[in-house]
Amino acid sequence: MESESHKNYYDIVILPSPEVRDVAIALSRAINQKFGSDLVLGRRAFKPHISLYHVVIQKKNLSEMMERLRIIAASQKKIGALTIQRYKNQPHLAVAKIAWLQNLHESVLKAINPLRDTTFPDAWDNGAKYGNVVRPIHRKNIKKYGSPIVGAIFDSHITLTVLNDPDDTVKAIDVISLKKYQFNPTAITVCQIGKHHSCQKMIATIPFLV
Repeated sequence: MESESHKNYYDIVILPSPEVRDVAIALSRAINQKFGSDLVLGRRAFKPHISLYHVVIQKKNLSEMMERLRIIAASQKKIGALTIQRYKNQPHLAVAKIAWLQNLHESVLKAINPLRDTTFPDAWDNGAKYGNVVRPIHRKNIKKYGSPIVGAIFDSHITLTVLNDPDDTVKAIDVISLKKYQFNPTAITVCQIGKHHSCQKMIATIPFLV
């Protein structure tokens, strides 16, 4: 699968541990082999990740975004262990939304949203391309933050695939057999966003200082 990155469109993420990364990649490949998909995870492109905020930033504001993320990373007094398990109704891995992760997400949202390029065309296309973006709260969040599933409805997960045929969703979920994994995040990472809001080229890694 060819990778592509959208200029000035970034995903602020947490990358999982190598163990969780490799489990996610193996499951993504298994689902693709059995059902066919338009996204297959890998180590270099289409990286497994937990999104904190999708955001469009003009080049002139990129260094300020990095500085704000460094301040957030340095302010973390204690890092919460993240638990990975099966997602209920999509071929994803769920990430238990502990208070630390929710607070980190909200800190990133509050700090980075004022830098957002509001002239960028709606990357979510008002739900036309993404069938799950239809609720009023999604549209409200897109208008205010440029991303639908943020704030109180932040949904922490690792996307495994995007199926060619959505009717295969239930069967694809059955392929996901795994124990619960835990890992301790070590950094905030900034990636360029590619197809299906995938994590492509890594722009920066900002370590937590605890």
